[in-house]
This record gives sequence, structure tokens and C-alpha cells, in this order.
Amino acid sequence: MDKYKKYFDFNGTASRSEYWGVNILSYVALMFIVGIGFIFTLAGILGTILGLLIMLFGLVVAGWASLATVVRRCRDANINVWFTLTIFIPWFGFIPWVVFGCLKTEKVDE
Repeated sequence: MDKYKKYFDFNGTASRSEYWGVNILSYVALMFIVGIGFIFTLAGILGTILGLLIMLFGLVVAGWASLATVVRRCRDANINVWFTLTIFIPWFGFIPWVVFGCLKTEKVDE
């Protein structure tokens, strides 16, 4: 389980391949979980509650992993991590999300 801990950690950096891998995997997993949750919602009121809880859990886990990876990717590209907030702007957030994944790694002298 330690192997997957870094995907939920905001410290360090993330390469372009790691960024795209985590984000694509998060969205595919989220679609699967929402599908499972939707199937549960067809089973009455108890199923609806359980289905919504499953979908909420999936959204939180996938969103946290994606957000942590975006922050680490900003750090790797040597841009301010506060630019991560731009992905939350409606109708515009997709553009910085793609740009973050395309930026080159910047070497920082320490």
C-alpha cells in the first residue's frame, strides 16, 4: 500500500507521464464507480443511498489523487502551485489542466 501513498501526497514532484497516468486512471475509475453506484440507485431507497455513498467515495478518492498530482506537477514545472486553483474555474479549467500536463520539467538549482 505504500506504493500508492505518493498519489495522495502533495509533496514532491510528478513527471508528465505520471500526471497523465494518474489523471486518466482516476477518471476511468471514477466512471466505473459512478456506473456501479448508478446500478445501486435502481434498487429502491436503500440502494439509492448506498449508490450515492459509493459515488461520493469514488469522487473524493479520485479527486484527491488528481488534485495532489496537479500540485506536484506544478512544482515539477516550476510554476506556483496556486495556479492549481485555475482548474476549478467553470468552462475554463480544462485548459490549464491540459497545459499542466504538457509543460516541461524545469531544472531548479538548489
